[in-house]
Amino acid sequence: MVLIYKVFTIQVVKQEDIGKNIDKYDSIVRETKATRGNIYDCNGVLLAYNKLSYSVTMQDYKAFATEEEKNSMIFKLIKIIESSGDKLFPEFFIEKDKYGKLKFTVEGAAENRFKRDAYKSTSVEKLTVEQRNATAEQVYNHLKSGDYMFGISDKYSLDDALKIMKIRFALLLNTYNKGNPISVAVNVNEKTVAAILEYSAELPGVEIAEHTYRSYNESKYFAHVLGYTGNVNENEIAADKEEYYNSTDQIGKTGVEYSFEKYLRGNKGSEEATLSSGYYVTDVKTITEPKAGSDIYLTIDSKLQKNCYNILEKELATVLLTKIHNSASYGERGKNASNIMIPIYEVYNALFDNGAIDLVRLEKNKASKVEKSVYSKYKSERNEVIIKLKELLKINDVKAERDDKAMSEYIDYLYSYIKAEKLIDVEIVDENDDNFKAYIEGKKSLGDFLKYAIAQRWINLEKLNIGSEYLSMDEIYKILLKNIFDNISSDLKFKKIVYKNLIFDNVVSGTEVCLILFSQGFLKKDDKAYNNLLSGIESPYSFIRSKIKSLEITPARLALDPCSGSMVITDPNTGKVKALVTYPSYDNNKLANQINAKYYAKLQADKSFPLINRPCQQKTAPGSTFKIISTAANLGTGVLGENEKIHDGVVFTKTDKPAACWSRISHGNIDARTAIEVSCNYFFYETGYRMSLDADGKYNSALGLSKLNKYAAMFGFKKGTTSGVELYEYEPSISDTDSVRSSIGQGSYAFTPAQISRYISGIANGGTLNYLTVIDEIKSIDGKIIKNNISNAGNKKAPKIELEQRIWDTMKDGLYQVINGNRSSYKSVFKNINTIAAGKSGTAQFSTMRGDHALFMSYAPYDKPEISVTCVLPYAYTSANAVRAVADFYEYYFGDRDDEALGKKAVEDNVDNIISD
Repeated sequence: MVLIYKVFTIQVVKQEDIGKNIDKYDSIVRETKATRGNIYDCNGVLLAYNKLSYSVTMQDYKAFATEEEKNSMIFKLIKIIESSGDKLFPEFFIEKDKYGKLKFTVEGAAENRFKRDAYKSTSVEKLTVEQRNATAEQVYNHLKSGDYMFGISDKYSLDDALKIMKIRFALLLNTYNKGNPISVAVNVNEKTVAAILEYSAELPGVEIAEHTYRSYNESKYFAHVLGYTGNVNENEIAADKEEYYNSTDQIGKTGVEYSFEKYLRGNKGSEEATLSSGYYVTDVKTITEPKAGSDIYLTIDSKLQKNCYNILEKELATVLLTKIHNSASYGERGKNASNIMIPIYEVYNALFDNGAIDLVRLEKNKASKVEKSVYSKYKSERNEVIIKLKELLKINDVKAERDDKAMSEYIDYLYSYIKAEKLIDVEIVDENDDNFKAYIEGKKSLGDFLKYAIAQRWINLEKLNIGSEYLSMDEIYKILLKNIFDNISSDLKFKKIVYKNLIFDNVVSGTEVCLILFSQGFLKKDDKAYNNLLSGIESPYSFIRSKIKSLEITPARLALDPCSGSMVITDPNTGKVKALVTYPSYDNNKLANQINAKYYAKLQADKSFPLINRPCQQKTAPGSTFKIISTAANLGTGVLGENEKIHDGVVFTKTDKPAACWSRISHGNIDARTAIEVSCNYFFYETGYRMSLDADGKYNSALGLSKLNKYAAMFGFKKGTTSGVELYEYEPSISDTDSVRSSIGQGSYAFTPAQISRYISGIANGGTLNYLTVIDEIKSIDGKIIKNNISNAGNKKAPKIELEQRIWDTMKDGLYQVINGNRSSYKSVFKNINTIAAGKSGTAQFSTMRGDHALFMSYAPYDKPEISVTCVLPYAYTSANAVRAVADFYEYYFGDRDDEALGKKAVEDNVDNIISD
C-alpha cells in the first residue's frame, strides 16, 4: 500500500501541481488495455490469472532538441532500471557473439523483416541489394549514425549503444502508434518504481503504468495445455484483420491461450491524456471503459492431471532402474531392442550431458575441492585431445581418424562445429560432389575435405577475417585451423565429449560425479551420504539408484531412454478430456509476458525436449493397438470368418520380406478374439496378406493398404483429420508401404496419443467418434455463457463408425480378453482394480539401437464405460510399462482416490520385462 500511495502522490498529485503552473500544451488519445480472462479447471480451480504489476513505459513526445538529448535521457533510464535489478523489455535482433562481434539473432525471413524496418522500407522487396545483404555490423552502424537515424554518440560503449538502440528501435516501430507508449521494462520492482518517480522531471515521456502480467498455478502440470502469452510480434500484427493489436500488446502464443485468444483478450478502452509543455501528463479522462476478457473453464480435472503426471514420472523411473546396471555393457543393443541395457557410466555422463552438473561452475575459483580435481583432469585431457586433433589435421590420414572410436567422434564434432559457426557455407556446398560424399562416407579425411572446400570457395572467409588480399589454400587452411582450435575449448559440446570420455575411461569416477551433485547444490546437503560416498561405504552405483528411486534425480533430468511420456484421460461418451498430460514439462511462468532467455535456451538444449506437447505433437507407430482396426477390416472385407481359426506359424513367409511374430513359440490355432488377446502378429500378417490378393491371387500391397486405410479412416485416422483437441496437433501419417506389416500397426502409420484416445473412446461408446475437447464452457465477465465457435466438439456432428454387430462383438471381446482372458499377460497387473477394464497394448518397433515405443489404450468399466485411458511411453522397451502406468491410474480412480497415498507410492526398482506384442 505504501508503494501504491507513493505512485499516486508523485504521478497524480505532483502532475496536478505542475499543471497549475504550466500552460497546457497538447492532448492525446491512447488506448487502455483490457484485463485478460482467467482459465479454470472443470471444478473451478484457478489455473491462469492476472497479477497486478508496474511497468516502465515511454511515449515518443517531441521533447528533445537533439538526438543526443534523447539518447542521454534513455541511457539514464537504462541505468536506473538495471541498477534496480530489472531488465529491458523490447526485442532487438542484433547482439554480440562470444567473440565480441555483432550478429543477427534471427535469420531468413525474420532477418529480412528486421532490415526492412531498420532501413525504413515499406517492404522487403523494396530493400536495395546492399541493404538486403547488409551484415549485422552494417545495420548497427546505420541505426547508430545513419541519416535521420538515432545519432548515438561514440562515447557509449558497444554494450550501452546496443541497449540505447534497443529502445530507440522499439520507438521507431511504434512511429504510427505514438498514442500508445512502448514498454521499456515490465513487472518491475519497487526500487525501480521509486527511482523512476524520483527522477521523473528528468525523464520526459517516461511513466510508471499499472499493468497486469499473466501467471500460472502449478505450472508444470498444465503448461502444455494452457500455453503462455507474450509480446505480439510483427507476423501476428500483419495477420490481424481486425486491427486489434499493436506492438505494445500481449497475445496468446501457445496452448489454450493461443487457441482462444479472441475470447480471453477482451476489448480495449480509450482515454484522453493532457500534456503540459514539459511533457508531463496533467490530466486523464476516460473515453470508453475496457471490457475484460471471458473466462474459460476447461474439461481438465486438475487433480487427475497432476496424479497422471506423477504416475508417468514414477513409471519412467521404474523402467530406468530395471535397465540400469553396474557394467559397461549395453545388453543386446543393435540386435534386440527389448533387451537393451543402460550402463551406469551412461547415467554418470547424462548428469553432465543434460545440464544437471554445471560445467562452467567447475571452472570457477569458488569451486569445491572435488570440482577442481575433476576440472584439472578435464584440462589435461582437453589439451591432449587438441594436440592429437592438430596432428590428425596435419597428416590427413582417414584411417588414423576413424580407427580410434574416441578420435573419430572428435573429428565428427569438428565438422559439426565448423557448420554451426558458419565457417563453411552449407547452402553452397554441393552434396552430390564426390569429395563431399567421400568425406561423409568416411573415405576422405577431414583435413583433405576442408582443403577441397577452400578450393571450391565453400569456406566463409569473412568469418575468418580474411579480406580481399590474396592468400594461398595452405595459408587459408592454417587460419581456419587456428580459428577452430582457438575457440573449441569454450564450446559446450566439445567440453561434454571430453567429460564423457573421462567418465567412460574411469578417469573421472562415479564417486566424484555424485559428490559434485552435492557441491553444486543439485542434491540437498546430506553430510552422512556425502561422507559415505567419500569413504566408500556406499558405492556411487547404489547411491545413484537410490536418488532415481526417490526422484531426486528424475528421468527428465537424465534424458536417457525412456525419459518422456503422455497420458490422455477422456470421457468416451462426450469426448471431454479429463487429463492431457505431457512428461516432462516446463514452467510457463518463465516464458509468459517476457521470455526468460536463459531459461528458454536451457529448455531448447534439454535432451528430454520438455517443450513438446506430447499428446498432440508426438507421433509414434501405433503397434498392436492397430490390430482392432485390422480385425474390423478382416471381418468387414470377408477375408476372415467370425470364428475362423488360423494356425500361428511364427514366421510369415508368403511375401519376399519374411516377418516374425513377437513370440518365438506358436500361439497355436486361434480365432480373432484370441489373436487380439495374445497379440499374435502372425495371425494379422496372414489376414493382411489375404486382403492384398488381387483377382488373380497375386499379392498387391497397395490393394491391401487401400482396404486397411479405409477402415483406419472410419476410426478417425485419415489425412486432414485430428482428434479435435483445441491445441496444435499433427495430422496422422497413413501407411503407404507393406500391407502385411501395416496390419500390425507398423508400416508407416504414425498417430498421436490424442488420436488414439479418440479411437479407443469411439469403440468404448459403441461407435460415436466424438471430437475430443478440452473446453467445457466460456463465460463473460458478467457470468453469461458465450458460444464456443472454435471447437469441433459442439460445432460438428460426430461421425458414426458403421460396423455390423458381429464385428463390434469380436473387437470388444478381444479387448476384454487382453486384460481378463485366460491367456492374458496382464491379468496380474490389474488384480487390484475395483472394476473390469478392457484395452489393447502395443509395442511399436523403432530401431534395434533404441527401445521400442510402449503403448496402451483402454476403457473402464467394461460394461458401462466412464473413462478411456491412453498412455504412450516412447522408447520404453515394451508395452507392459505403459500398461502398469494405466493400471496405477485405474487403481486410484476406481479406489478411494487418496491423493496422499498415491503420492507416497514408491518407485519400484525392478519389474518383470513382460514381452507380449
